[in-house]
Amino acid sequence: MTEERRPWMADLTHHPGGGAQRVPGWSLFCASLAAVAVGGPLLAMSGLGLLATLALLLISSPLLLIAGPLLIGAALFLVGCMAAFDGAMVAELAGLYTFTWMFRSASRGRDYGGHVMDEVKERGKDWGNNLQQKVHENNPLEDEVNI
Repeated sequence: MTEERRPWMADLTHHPGGGAQRVPGWSLFCASLAAVAVGGPLLAMSGLGLLATLALLLISSPLLLIAGPLLIGAALFLVGCMAAFDGAMVAELAGLYTFTWMFRSASRGRDYGGHVMDEVKERGKDWGNNLQQKVHENNPLEDEVNI
């Protein structure tokens, strides 16, 4: 009675339909050899890149330590310049929008701002009268001081 050898997991391929099939040893060896042939140089190049990066960091660290305050000042200056440029762009867009609104208003012959100003004046007068009335009603010293 001979026992059948149980296959290794690496010797099996699994298919979506289910089940596993035995992979020949030669195919497995060729696939492993191809993986080493492709992955080996890639791993070596990434290691060399890491080594070069660490060497340059080691060489440049004294310069970074000496020039650090200058670099921080320059970075803050650039951030301030960018913020000022952003503010100028916002002001430009607001001016362009206002100019477009005025041009449309003038080209149609309509006065969009006139009736708004009249309404604001009327509301201001009403608010002022209302405030003055409340002050007169709630002032206990009104008899002593003439306002």
